Order: sequence, then structure tokens, then C-alpha cells
Amino acid sequence: MFSARGDETRVKPLQAADQGGTIDLPVNMRVLTRLLSAFDDSSQSMRALSELTLCDPALALHVLASAGPVAPADSGQAFSMEARVSLLGLDMLHALVYRQIGKQFQGAVAQHPQSALTSIWARSILCAELASGLARGLKKPTAPARLSGLFHLLGQLALLRSRPEIYATVLASGPSPTDLRRAERELFNNTHEAAGAALLETTGLPGFSPDAVRLQHEPLERLIDAPFEVRAVRVASALAVCGLTAETTTTATTLLGIEAPALAQIMQESLAAARANPAGVDIQETAATTTPVAPVQEPPGIVGADLSLQLPARFDEPANQNLVDTVSAFAESGAQWTMRQALAGATDQNGALLRGRRLTRLLTGLGPQVFFVISADGKHLVPALLEGDPRDLDELTVTIERSPSLLARAARDRLPARVTGSALAEGAAIDRSLARMLGTDDLLCLPMIHDSTLAGVTLVALPAEHEEIAESRALLARIAGLTAETMLRAGRRARSDEQLRIELTERFRAAGKRVVHEAGNPLSIVKNYLKLLGDKLADTAQVREEVTILNEELDRVTRIVQRMGDPFAIDIDEPARLDLNSVVHELMTLCRDTLFAKRGIEVMQQLDPQLPLLRADAGAVKQVALNVMTNAAEAMPNGGRLNVMTADNVNLGGELFILLQISDTGSGVAPELMQRMFKAGPTTKGEGHEGIGLAVSASILQRLGGHILCRSSIGRGTIFLILIPRHLHAAEPAGTDTRSPDAAA
Repeated sequence: MFSARGDETRVKPLQAADQGGTIDLPVNMRVLTRLLSAFDDSSQSMRALSELTLCDPALALHVLASAGPVAPADSGQAFSMEARVSLLGLDMLHALVYRQIGKQFQGAVAQHPQSALTSIWARSILCAELASGLARGLKKPTAPARLSGLFHLLGQLALLRSRPEIYATVLASGPSPTDLRRAERELFNNTHEAAGAALLETTGLPGFSPDAVRLQHEPLERLIDAPFEVRAVRVASALAVCGLTAETTTTATTLLGIEAPALAQIMQESLAAARANPAGVDIQETAATTTPVAPVQEPPGIVGADLSLQLPARFDEPANQNLVDTVSAFAESGAQWTMRQALAGATDQNGALLRGRRLTRLLTGLGPQVFFVISADGKHLVPALLEGDPRDLDELTVTIERSPSLLARAARDRLPARVTGSALAEGAAIDRSLARMLGTDDLLCLPMIHDSTLAGVTLVALPAEHEEIAESRALLARIAGLTAETMLRAGRRARSDEQLRIELTERFRAAGKRVVHEAGNPLSIVKNYLKLLGDKLADTAQVREEVTILNEELDRVTRIVQRMGDPFAIDIDEPARLDLNSVVHELMTLCRDTLFAKRGIEVMQQLDPQLPLLRADAGAVKQVALNVMTNAAEAMPNGGRLNVMTADNVNLGGELFILLQISDTGSGVAPELMQRMFKAGPTTKGEGHEGIGLAVSASILQRLGGHILCRSSIGRGTIFLILIPRHLHAAEPAGTDTRSPDAAA
């Protein structure tokens, strides 16, 4: 066993849970390059990309941490890595891959020992397939077990990053689990199980994955009633190392109730699946892989040459260093492009900030961030509240010129600014308030600048004991600049859209005023001649009624035309008094001869005499009823029967309505037309019809808070149900009979 000696071999404890996100773990270059190949293949689905992501524990951890906490509904069997990748987005994943390629090469001078990494990557995939196979065999959710198995050696990647040469020596010596944990405590004051579990806890992964990683070497007697994920990973990790032995079979039987024959079948299928992994990660020959299985061919999803990059063993030679610099520069330029693409989809300020926050978390692992943007007067920083931000943030405003705060300093100097520890405790009160809100004592402010224009300031909460890294700060500054670019572009687009809206509004107003002017005179002439015509006709009650109704309709047309003078004005008129039975009576008077009699249509009325007066727009309801009656008449060109009925107290969803029902005995409406009946579009009525009458009616009723429904079938006629909210007129108490005895005639 390896024994640490002296301070030079010791490092401070790894505090994964305090890192504010993922730390930089080594990612398999084979997986990264296969992902790059998949990005260029338009036939590759999100599922294929997620399967590639699941071939590397560090990359999968980045995706989970960056996509954000998992919702309660997205747990258990419902949890899907594909859903996490989709939520993250293709552009973000592309940026992550480029960034990881650059990191692997930039750190290649002190590259982790490849033998140790190769073993960890292979065992992770095999354990993931074994845990998934065990779950499938027992009809349990497979996704959580697979992820838990994939992450079971996550802590070894973290410890290997911290002390690569020494820890690799420990792993190469093949220590027992007990000896390995003892060496890890001496080196790191930690164990790989605890470090891996702590990293997983930062992702919000559902279920018991952290426990499965933390407890994978616990004695069997302590795990008898543990959650299934814990027991599955305990069995799978043992199988991944030792294969099928008497001891591992006993472990499987004790914890999962699986007997030897079934376990052998699961082992064979899992090993075949592991070897067929879509990233082409090699599964090394170990005791676990001695079970005979049929040869497995390369999966058909990835085609072309092997794109894996084999790093030279030594990088201290100039030629090799040049290779590192060249590939790093290429990856950096690719990352820059993909970061811009990942942000470009934002259409407004908040969208840009949300994407910038996600990109920062994805590429740096840093957690809480809030944003302050420049106010309209350019003199203040005001918070841009996003989902998940503290609500109290909205109360804070920073005066750029006079404030002693970190935010104002970053905005004034246009340079990153940081405050921590005692300097924070003695600094501006607003800095301390923000630190409390974000749960940190270390704040970093980055100005968001593009083309010399300051768009705002990003405030990042740094984790405890965060070391200043120039490369990390440069990346944060670059993301802040790209976010500013996206914000300013979205702002220019919004201003352009607003200017276009204003111009169009003015054009409509001008056109409306011309219509009012041109239509006013003919309408006045028609009203005057109608008065003269009324004087010349016999003075009977029917003539007076019809002339009165015509005058009212002309007045309604005049009001409609006048409103066109300002088509965007908000209608602030008080709701009128609506007597629904009177509206029906007026329409029958107007339409009986012109619309129904000439077609031989018989009109039947069944009007409820107890209808109350409503507080509603009578003209609007009249327009709806006229549109429906006109449709009914046109559906019966050779005669038929029109039934009109009104009724009170119709309950729909707990709300009361007044009903106007209009039915005909026409030819009916075809099913394909029923689907778009209340949408404007081509009409089947021929020339002279716009096909918008029912669409307008539906729009009017929606504005009134009502509904229009239709039931129809070919050859059986059509029924329209018009529901008007039962809002009683103020002058009429509920239950009052406001109808005259002859109103329902």
C-alpha cells in the first residue's frame, strides 16, 4: 500500500460541494471528438447525442449541473438524459465540447496518467450498463441506476485531477477498497466515494445517486434495506471489478435476490452493451470481462474514421508543445463561435441574460449570478430580475457616479472588480446585502461591454476558497461581453420593431380618418332621405318601427366608421343596456322579408319572457346574431325552418350565461370545415363573401367574455349556441321581470 510522507505529498481537503458547480474533471477525448462528428451529421438526434454524453461521467456531470435542478416530475423512470440535453440546447452542448477540448490540451503538459483514466472510463461505462441491466431484470427504473453506475468513480476523477502522479500510483498498485480509502484520507483528507457524492449533490440529480456513490463499498449487512439504486450500484461495481465469482454472486443474491443463472445473463448482456458504446471507448480486459460473449461490431450510429486523439506521452518537447498550442487555439476559436451561437437565439434582454447565466455555469461551474443593467437615463444600475433570483433584489438601485459599491466601481472603471473577506465586511452596505442574498462572502463584478457600450454588470457569487485563475476570469469576461452584444442587438431590434409599429399605427390612423371623412357625408344624406321617406309613407306603427330600427342601424354604422379614425384607441365606453329579446325582435323586423321570406324560410321564436336586462354591448351582440342568422339563411336557399330561442341561467364551468340559440334545417357543415369554422380564411360561398363573419363573431364574444359553439352534420342542419355573460344591468336586480308581455311575440 502507498503511504504518504511529508507535507509535499499532502493537499488540502477537496471541497467539491463548495465549488459552486462542477470542477474541471478530465473528459475522454474520444467522446468529445465523436460528439463533434455528430454535430456535423444532421441525422443525429438528441437521443444519439445524449447516448454519447452518457459515455463519459465528467461530461454527463457538466450537462446535469448546467441544465439546472431537476423538477420533481422529472424523476425516477421519467428522468431522461435526453430531456436534460434538450433543455441545455445543442448550441450550449457544442460550446461545452469545444471548451473541454481546449481544456484537455491546455492542461496536457501536466496530463493525467492515461492508464488510470482509461481504466476509470471503461469501468464507469461497464458499471452503468450493469446497474441498468440489474434494474431491467428486476423491472425497476433503469435511468437512475445507469447514471448512478456511470458516476460511481466520479470521485476518483476529482482526486486524480488534484494529485495526478501520486494518486495514479496508488490506483495502479491495485489496493483493496479499505487500503484505497486509507491512502485517500492520508493524501486528501477525503475518499473518492465522498468526493463523488458531494459533486453529484450539486447537480440536483433526483433519487439516491449520491448515496449510491457514497455507499458503494459498505458491508452487505448495512445495505439490506437500502434504496434500490444503492444496492444496484453496490452489486454492479463489484461485478465491474471482479466479474462473476462466488462472492459477487452471493452479493447479488443477498441484496437483490438475483440467482446465478439470471446474473450470468445480465453480465453477458451488459458487457456486450458496454463494448458497443457509441463513443467507441475501449473496455479493457480485466477479471470482469472474462465472461464469454459474442463479438460485438461497432454500432452503426457513428461512421467514418476513428477521430480519437492520442496525446503524446511527453509534452516538454517544442514540437509537441506546438501541437498543444495549435489545437488549443482551434478549440478556443470554436468555443468563441459556439458561445456566440448559444447566445444568439435570445430575442430580448432577459433571454440574453438567461443564456449568459447558463453558459457561465456550463463552462465555469460557477453558481449564483445576478445582473444589473443600465437604466434608461444611463446613470443607474437596476436589477434585471430573472427566474430564481431573490425577489428583494428588485428594491436595489445603484447610482454609477456616486456609489461606493463594487457594481458601480466595475461600471465606472469598465474593469472586473472583486471584494472578499474583511474588505467585504468593511465595504458598501449594498455589497454585503448582495453577498447575503447570494450566500457568499466573495463577489466578482464583470462589466458587460460591447463596442465601447456598457450594457450592465454581471455579479457572480464565488465559492469559498475560490482561487483567482486568470484563464477563468478571461472566460467570464468573454461571456459577459458576448452577453452584452446579444442584449444590445436585441435592444436595437426591439427599437426597430417599435418604430415600425409606430409608423404602421400612424398610417392606419390616417387611413381611418380618410374613411371617416369620406363616409360621413353619404351616411348623413341617407339618414336625411330616410326621414323624408318616413314622412311620405303612411303613418302606421309598423312603418314607424321599421324606420326607427333603420335609423338605429345607420347610427351604429356611423359609430363604427368614426372609430376607424383611431383604430388603436381603447374602447372606454360604459357597457350599454342589453335586452336580448328586443335585439332578436329588431333583427326579425329587419330580416324577415329581405333575408328569410324571399327564400321561403319559416321563422320560429321561443323567447324566454323572464330574461333580465344585461350590462353588455347591444350593438356587438346584434352583430353576432346577424352574422349567424345570415349564415343560416344562406344554408337554406330553397327554404327551411329557422328556430331562435333564448334562455336564462345557463351554467358553464360554474359561471352563469344567457343563451341565444339559432338553428337551421340546412345542408349542414362538413367535418373538415367545422375545424376552422371560427377562423378567418377562404369561404365556400363564392364571390362577394370574405369568410370572416363567424371569426368576427367569435372575436366579439371573446371580448365580451362569452362563447360561441356549433353542432352540425351533413344533411341534419346546424345549431349555434351563443353564450353571453349574465352580468345584470345595475338598474335591474336579479330576478326582476323586465320584459313586457308582448316582447316575446
